[in-house]
Amino acid sequence: MRRFMVIPVAGLLVLGLAGPVAAGQTTSNSSGSVTLAQAWWDSFDEATGSETYGQASAYRQQGDSQAYLDFYQETDNWVLCSDGGTPDDPSDDVYGLVAMFSNASGPATLSIGKSYSEASASATLDLETGSFDECAGTKDFSVTEGVTISLGLTGTSPLIKSSDRGTFHVPGEFNGHAFYRSTYREAEGSVSVGVQTIDAYGAIGKLTWSEHSNG
Repeated sequence: MRRFMVIPVAGLLVLGLAGPVAAGQTTSNSSGSVTLAQAWWDSFDEATGSETYGQASAYRQQGDSQAYLDFYQETDNWVLCSDGGTPDDPSDDVYGLVAMFSNASGPATLSIGKSYSEASASATLDLETGSFDECAGTKDFSVTEGVTISLGLTGTSPLIKSSDRGTFHVPGEFNGHAFYRSTYREAEGSVSVGVQTIDAYGAIGKLTWSEHSNG
């Protein structure tokens, strides 16, 4: 079954599509559509200097009864590893990244309201959690089974429609073109991961595409 990675680009719905054409194949055609709800968040803690950001995306491909949910969150903090023994001289200071991250992906339920007015999704997934400390040179990784991850969004904008067309041509070697069309609403809501609730913004809508390549 084909899986999708959905990412935010300039507030639009953008979809990462299939990879390179298989060896020996000279012509490739693909088309389809996916309905999705995306939530994003980011925050900065001035007291600690840490930044937290993440996204949750729930989506269903046209003709597929099963929806999926992808979740990712990361917290980054640049800290002083060493002052070189000269606390008043910043020129020899060494900084390192201390980070924590979590992710999960799998089957989900997805409900989207009429004209993309609202959306809700839920999944019970194994949550992978990790961390690393560049100063200490340490890493850690663990998995928590059966974590409930859900999102709820409400549309906050009028219906937005956009389209894009692109071509790539190498004379005598390769020719490709693609067309993308999206219809969506900007949205706000929240994402829940276990007992944690995160305020989020995002989009609810549908993306349709067609691609052709040969060479």
